Amino acid sequence: MKEKPSSCMRTLRVKCCYEPCSKTKLLALLLVVLIVPYLIIFHYLEETNEHKMDQAIALSHRNNYQSQLSATPPKKSGCKWSKENRQFVTLDSPELLRAYPKERLNTPLPNYSWSNVVIIIITFNDEAENKLIQKHFDSWIHRMPEGLDILFITDTSDRRNYTEALPDANKVPPSIYLGHSPATDEGVLARRKTVDALRFAHEMYKDEKGKEIFLKLDPDTFIIPKNLLTVVNKVHKATYPLPFDFGRVDCTLFRKGDCFSLGASYGLNKKGLVAIVKYIDEHPEVFDHVVMKKGKIVKNRMISEDFFTSHVFHQATCLPTIHVSGMSIRLKARDYEIRGPVEAEWDKTKNHITIHLVKEPVDVDMLNQFYYEDGRLKKQYRV
Repeated sequence: MKEKPSSCMRTLRVKCCYEPCSKTKLLALLLVVLIVPYLIIFHYLEETNEHKMDQAIALSHRNNYQSQLSATPPKKSGCKWSKENRQFVTLDSPELLRAYPKERLNTPLPNYSWSNVVIIIITFNDEAENKLIQKHFDSWIHRMPEGLDILFITDTSDRRNYTEALPDANKVPPSIYLGHSPATDEGVLARRKTVDALRFAHEMYKDEKGKEIFLKLDPDTFIIPKNLLTVVNKVHKATYPLPFDFGRVDCTLFRKGDCFSLGASYGLNKKGLVAIVKYIDEHPEVFDHVVMKKGKIVKNRMISEDFFTSHVFHQATCLPTIHVSGMSIRLKARDYEIRGPVEAEWDKTKNHITIHLVKEPVDVDMLNQFYYEDGRLKKQYRV
């Protein structure tokens, strides 16, 4: 017959009776005394962290430039940037030759054609945006040759199918593709959507030897194809066989600090694209890095897609961004100071490659009339 459990065994009381279970009871009490304070502290810290996160989320709703991710301090770059080795160089400059030493080749490099190029355009479903894209189809896209691929990347909130989103896609020589990024509601910053677009391009063309150049454009960017392809070939031959990132350079400080190619129009070769995608895959914490810029608005530059992609390129390759005069020239004045190399606005520049802030269909018509005569680029605007 089993012995009836004592009161000490049935319940846990603060006061212990002097019975055979007393050693067990004392051990249990000791554990309680040791563990309970830690549980209380842990609960307090957890509540404190939740409160801090709530504050950060609330701040992100007030300030679109505040990262919604954790503000982990950025890791120091392994690249040795200095006054002599800045984060940007200018095309055809001595600094470019130092960053990209010429490789001796037995035969000259052939020129790329549009069949070697992929154009990536980030968009979303908006009436004004849709009219602008249609105008691009009516102008420079219909002049492009067969063999060029153009990827339009929208988001999952855009419910349109291929024909609805791009009604003239089958009426032009280039091959037109439509992709949907899971990213939504990023607006003009569009960092997540751009990263997804680069991933799409990488997956589509990683094994296709013919596609070597990837040009990212904003919908409000007008391009002069002949001049842009000329620049592509100049950059390719000046940097071969290394990765490159080129465009119009902006910096966090005047012509120094953290520099990047403006998102209106920039280009990567396949090695540059692979370097960016691979680095992001291996270092997902890069999304949490913070690079602050102080001005009229204090903001984290890493939230902007153009700064982010160039930052990743620099981290992955330790190579500078290449500034090309005539790229992302602003059609209209804007209350935004570009701190890279000085460039004139559209009405005063001597270099015409890509034009930004082309916001209305009438602007596209005006530029077509300005640059072309009888369907050909006027000689005075050729590079």
